Amino acid sequence: MKIYVTRFLCIVFFAFVFTGCSDTNTPNTDQQAIEQAMQVFVQTLEAGDIDSSTISMKVRTYIESKDIRFFGSTVCLLNTNKQAIFSPYWYKSSLGIKYKDLASDTSYDINKQEWLLKPIQTNLGVWSAPYFDAGGGDIWMKTYSVPVKKVGVIVAIATTDLQVEKP
Repeated sequence: MKIYVTRFLCIVFFAFVFTGCSDTNTPNTDQQAIEQAMQVFVQTLEAGDIDSSTISMKVRTYIESKDIRFFGSTVCLLNTNKQAIFSPYWYKSSLGIKYKDLASDTSYDINKQEWLLKPIQTNLGVWSAPYFDAGGGDIWMKTYSVPVKKVGVIVAIATTDLQVEKP
């Protein structure tokens, strides 16, 4: 009997260790959900027109259709020098969904933001380190940023923000 109990406990222990001791609300599963949603969103953007007259509504529709883990989103349109020209940011608050154009806010200094620079430099989807987004969502967050391309050229950066605890 003792051998069976020992074996059972070993199996339970190893199952717990190898599954990563996770549940459905871990940061990794939140990040995976955002990465998957962003992949679909970026493919949709790349397949259609990307211009300032339609992009704001596309971002709003995207963020409104997502659950609470998706705090905010923008699609930052870039000029040929990879500088932001329009960045409609839609985010969730206790009062409902709110809007800011991050590119027109000179105090935000959008062209120096890590969430914008890293995907331009690497040509890849990247997560930022946790940061306090003063002038944007005004919370602690991590941002997943993905280049949006037309004919192989980056024309925008699409993002989704995940609210995190202060590190």
